[in-house]
Amino acid sequence: TPTTVHTPSALTLDENTSAHLHVHAFDFEQPTLSFVWELPATLTFTGSRSTITVKAPAVTAYQQFTCSVTV
Repeated sequence: TPTTVHTPSALTLDENTSAHLHVHAFDFEQPTLSFVWELPATLTFTGSRSTITVKAPAVTAYQQFTCSVTV
């Protein structure tokens, strides 16, 4: 059966702040899953697996970024 992945809600951050980003995923046939996060170079993050901490950069105007995770 395919892995079940719940899409995280959109995350809004003020500049120079950080927040945790979590993706809930499970697979009854494969207990250990791998997570590959892809974020634009202007965002920094720490952590691995299903939860990372994302830090927003300093900006001069509102910006929107698209991120993804492959499980």
